[in-house]
Amino acid sequence: MNVLVIGSGAIGSYFGGCLLAAGHDVSFVAREERYRQFTTKGIHITSICGNHVLPNIKAYLPNELMHTSIEFDVVLLAVKSN
Repeated sequence: MNVLVIGSGAIGSYFGGCLLAAGHDVSFVAREERYRQFTTKGIHITSICGNHVLPNIKAYLPNELMHTSIEFDVVLLAVKSN
């Protein structure tokens, strides 16, 4: 399953990381600071459900995604309401 996560804060990173750890193809849309974290350090998940270190993260800046022809099966929207 090809998943796009919009909103790469704690919730989006956690659920996207869990999907990635489960073997799905996951891409993240992230602001510049989080984009740098994803591309240099990856995602580290520490949870009572299991710990994961995911080094190879596909991340896009918002303007980069507009110029790609990638199709996604699922879009996970994890943004703040305010």
